[in-house]
Amino acid sequence: MTYMGFPVVSADPSITKDSDIVVILAPALAHESICREIKPFLTKGAIIGTLPAHGGFDLVARRALEDKIDEVIMFGTVGIPWTTRIIEYGKKVEVYSAKANLRMSFHRRVPEVPALTLLSAMFIGTTFQMGNNYLDCTLWPVNNVIHPGILYGRWKDWDGIPVAEKPLFYNGVDDFTASKLEGMSDEIQQTAKAAQKELGVELAVPSLKEFLENSYGDLIPDRTSLKTIFRTSPAYQGLTHPMTQNENGFSPDFKNRYLTEDLPHGLAVVRGIAALVDVPTPCIDEVLTWSQKACGQSYLVDGKMTGNDISHSGVPQRFGFKDISELIF
Repeated sequence: MTYMGFPVVSADPSITKDSDIVVILAPALAHESICREIKPFLTKGAIIGTLPAHGGFDLVARRALEDKIDEVIMFGTVGIPWTTRIIEYGKKVEVYSAKANLRMSFHRRVPEVPALTLLSAMFIGTTFQMGNNYLDCTLWPVNNVIHPGILYGRWKDWDGIPVAEKPLFYNGVDDFTASKLEGMSDEIQQTAKAAQKELGVELAVPSLKEFLENSYGDLIPDRTSLKTIFRTSPAYQGLTHPMTQNENGFSPDFKNRYLTEDLPHGLAVVRGIAALVDVPTPCIDEVLTWSQKACGQSYLVDGKMTGNDISHSGVPQRFGFKDISELIF
């Protein structure tokens, strides 16, 4: 497919040649391979990034781009502009809502133009705001907390018997689940504060509740608590747990990206950073331990980030990092 003579849909990485800005919109599991494939075609000074960038995008890109990392400028956002679902694959999606504001950061500080202006024009309805440090993106409490946390809250005591209907995902958040989400959010806050103190940089990582309020604003009917936000936000209405169906009903799909992506490029990354600044994370450990067992992966072993699946993640220990300062480059 072409537009004005230029290819716009192609599996050929060379279409990125001479591009000023490369925006990667793909699952985090594909980021490293994409960066490796487009590396030969990136020009000096090019701006390259992804939406979203939590989960160690900068670290896997650093590994994939090697020496070229010093020639490009990396950016990332803390989330995606829209909540959507596929209606017809490759042709049509339904947009549930657009985030009013979305924060982004650069590895090397650059003028807000053109990246902020370009992204705001591309994603109508969302205003992009400049962050202070790339760790803002990495530590931002979003899907890395929300997806594993809600799955844990709903299925931790599941007896293996299929259920009659698909349970609501976000709208089904109860008091217990909300408490775990808040606990993980608090531990991320403590991690950000410890990193900020040790690095001498300013970070602006909000609580999960603050992030949701800033994203959806007045669209949320009841902002009393984290539980009421999930239960009443129109962005989440009607969305169900990822399930598989058989003749007996529905069973949770623990091989879904909510775990297979949001652990190696999400919660496990946050846990790895917390370890670098010696912040205890009992709530994250509780959810991560259950989640990795549910999806058949291994990251946290005997309190250390040494599991076998670290090898294909954005966890800083994968790259041999032992000090928080090594994440700043």
